[in-house]
Amino acid sequence: MALGEESRHWDSCHAERIAFIGWDDVGDLRQYKSKDQLKEHGLGMHDALACWEFGHVMKPGDMIFVKKGTTFVLGHGIVKSDYSFDDARPEYKHVRGVEWLSKMDGVKIRGRELARKTLTDITKDADQVADVKRALDIEGSREPQAWTEFLRRLERCRAHPDFEANEVTYKLEVAAQVKSARERFQSGAEGWENLLRRAFTSKLNNLTNWRSRNRFVQWMRTNTDQCRVALHALWSSNGPPEERLQGFCDEVPTDTLWTLGQYLNIGTFLLMAEDVRRLPPAKIEAFRKAWKLAGRADGPSGDGPGAVYGDILRFLDDLVRNGRNWRIPLRDRLDAQGAVWWVTRPDEDKNGPEPPDPRPDAGTYTLEHAGQDLFLPADEIASLLTLLKRKKNLVLQGPPGTGKTYVAQRLAWLLIGERSTDRIETVQFHQSYGYEDFVRGYRPTYGGGFDLQDGPFLRFCDRAREAPDRPHVLIIDEINRGNLSRIFGELLMLIEADKRDPAWAVRMAYSDPDEPAFHVPANLHLVGAMNTADRSLALVDYALRRRFAFSTIEPAFDSKGFDRHLADGGVPEPMRRRIRTRLEALNRQIREHPQLGEGFQIGHSYFCRPPNDLADAAAWNGWYTGVVRYDIEPLLREYWFDDAERAGNALAALRAAD
Repeated sequence: MALGEESRHWDSCHAERIAFIGWDDVGDLRQYKSKDQLKEHGLGMHDALACWEFGHVMKPGDMIFVKKGTTFVLGHGIVKSDYSFDDARPEYKHVRGVEWLSKMDGVKIRGRELARKTLTDITKDADQVADVKRALDIEGSREPQAWTEFLRRLERCRAHPDFEANEVTYKLEVAAQVKSARERFQSGAEGWENLLRRAFTSKLNNLTNWRSRNRFVQWMRTNTDQCRVALHALWSSNGPPEERLQGFCDEVPTDTLWTLGQYLNIGTFLLMAEDVRRLPPAKIEAFRKAWKLAGRADGPSGDGPGAVYGDILRFLDDLVRNGRNWRIPLRDRLDAQGAVWWVTRPDEDKNGPEPPDPRPDAGTYTLEHAGQDLFLPADEIASLLTLLKRKKNLVLQGPPGTGKTYVAQRLAWLLIGERSTDRIETVQFHQSYGYEDFVRGYRPTYGGGFDLQDGPFLRFCDRAREAPDRPHVLIIDEINRGNLSRIFGELLMLIEADKRDPAWAVRMAYSDPDEPAFHVPANLHLVGAMNTADRSLALVDYALRRRFAFSTIEPAFDSKGFDRHLADGGVPEPMRRRIRTRLEALNRQIREHPQLGEGFQIGHSYFCRPPNDLADAAAWNGWYTGVVRYDIEPLLREYWFDDAERAGNALAALRAAD
């Protein structure tokens, strides 16, 4: 169908999630009992048919294709509502609700031209349906609802603040190591085996199953000439990557790699050497799950590693292309692959499983797990959980480096009962953040102009409503960095625990006239993290303080859990004692200072990631000195900016020899 002349109203229909047609003067189409009655009103044959089919034949669940002229299609969607006549609209009053599933600038179809009519039922024209679906890249095996939900999950994963670090950065580093081995191999120089072995055994490499990797490295060591032939097929021959991958797999014996998944995993790891953004690594189980979640029941259709990888690359291209229409910032195949891995949480290859998580019930998260992760007493963790359940809104405040965001995430896991991001969302406030960013506002579009878009809070509320019996947690990092009254607006009342009910619903700013009043669902919990030592921030709004419970996270240098954590990380007992005694002495000095106090203490997090490759006391002393110089000294210099002598004395005490 066309949405106005040349579908000039496509952008507005997409934004409003509707489809409409003209001929407003005929009034409500439900008053007509046949096409002939519409003709009697003065409509021509085609116009009468369009009105009749839009008002009487079209039904919820039907698929709509939007056309421009007779040769271009702009997108498609699923009809979601019955026909209505909206007399409040200035024009185009014949309306149906639509869930739009794709949006293009204009894709030319192959085959014969589309009809010139405003609305044409092509249900029985299988060839034309196939032409349009092919142009929009809609496969018959994809269920629209499943595909939509899959894209929504990808959107949430890609928007996570840790996406870049968790799914992109380390892969680029590992790929650079593999690339060095490939360059050495292609130059004919010696040493490529060692470089490749280092890439496989790198601490960053979680891309390959360790047993498959070890068997391949052993085979490379004992059968170097045969391995060289296999790598030549992969790295130095001509042809598409799928064919070269298959050539590589044909050269690796089946007593080294046993399954299609293992061949695919090792081969695509090596292909990263060319361009990891174009040729990302693959795990078959992850993509099988992704196919299923996306409604593609058939899964990868290839019967060998090369053919399967070709299917995977086309699937990733599909995600990148459709991601643009959903404004999901998938830059390339590597981004799409990372989002797929995040969504599917793949199990390791069944023929070579990784060792199980030593903690009990690794898929769940209980007080026992939290007790192992946090340097807090068990009764304090239980109290925080009870407080969050009762108040629904909690702020974790404390000095810098006390792990407030870390505690917030573990508390969220504890509330939902599992280590999962499906029901947890994280945002970070800052001075430029506003209601339009957090709740709802007009945002620029790719084609120019502005669309009214929901922010992360409204989107997360929608997710919570879809599962009302399951808790959801929104973590707000740096909650006191924003102008809280400006960010929350009318939500200041709605987030109160006793007002999570439709009876308290209010009309929101930027709401449509027909939009129902809004309330915050009862199963949504807010956990904020607040740094008490930032001088640049104003005190938290008292109206917000009344609606949140506040709990202080203290430095944990005297905690048995902190000492155990350092010991598990290999930190020697003398160094653990130095950290504990000197930092406790420094914090005592800070607490007693009249211009500072408890909120300016130094947190334990600065020492929570000790390196695992230090061999002697001198090396550990170097690590400790580095933390003091680069992490703690800048803070102390800022605290005592007007008393350089006091800052110098405090630093000298930290650095003094034992």
